[in-house]
Amino acid sequence: MAICGALLKYGVENFSLHVLEIVKDTNVDNLRQRENYWFNITKSSYNIASILNPFVQFLILLLVKIIHVLVSQFLKKHVIK
Repeated sequence: MAICGALLKYGVENFSLHVLEIVKDTNVDNLRQRENYWFNITKSSYNIASILNPFVQFLILLLVKIIHVLVSQFLKKHVIK
């Protein structure tokens, strides 16, 4: 993946992660629509979803949902008081 090589080459401290949108309706079709929307806005060169098959895209969406839950739990425990 291009992002892995870039992280190793430039260092993780030179990257940032931004939450562009919190999507309440997490059905697969809605997530794909929102991802396409933000991909078209940002034109990210690290988004590989356009070359993946549907099964791999589904696994990535599942991973994103898991990360969303973990980040939410972390924020509730450590940041939001």
